[in-house]
Amino acid sequence: MKPAPVYVFPLLVALYYPFCTAKVQPTVPPSEAPLAGLWQQPGDLSRRDLLYGPWGSERAPDPHATYTFRERKQQGTNPGVTVEDTDGREWHVKQPPSRR
Repeated sequence: MKPAPVYVFPLLVALYYPFCTAKVQPTVPPSEAPLAGLWQQPGDLSRRDLLYGPWGSERAPDPHATYTFRERKQQGTNPGVTVEDTDGREWHVKQPPSRR
């Protein structure tokens, strides 16, 4: 009896594998999904702090402080680093993706 070519086993696995996965079903039918709840027009835009956000300038990072490098971020989409300020607060600094 002649042995099967080396590509037969990977071919069988590739053909069988799709039948092993569970069927994914939506939890809410599309017709009942509340699409209007995804976004709301902000009514008080003139009273919002668009520079420092809801916590204000007292909780924002000090641009003149010295930060201590802790670690390079290994997770997420954009690269970045974790640093600590002089008050012991941890900050996650994001960087733009590298161009290749």
